[in-house]
Amino acid sequence: MTYSEMVSEVVQENQKLRWENAILKNQMDDTNAEKERADKAEALARELVDMLGRVTPRYLAGRLELDLDLVSEANGLLKKAKEVLGDD
Repeated sequence: MTYSEMVSEVVQENQKLRWENAILKNQMDDTNAEKERADKAEALARELVDMLGRVTPRYLAGRLELDLDLVSEANGLLKKAKEVLGDD
């Protein structure tokens, strides 16, 4: 094998490694984005469960009057849910 052929082989291997590195980086970015979205969805689910835990007993007891603070909080949670789901 000539020196030129060896250099060509090394260059090709280097290009292959760069390509594989780029693919792995994209996969890591996708995984990080998926984890971030899952974390947001979990936090949102916890907030929704908390709100339902406060509203449901009032409803069952027949004491559900219009509470503007709860309406405002519900609107905020709805907006956050749309953001997490990508339904802006």
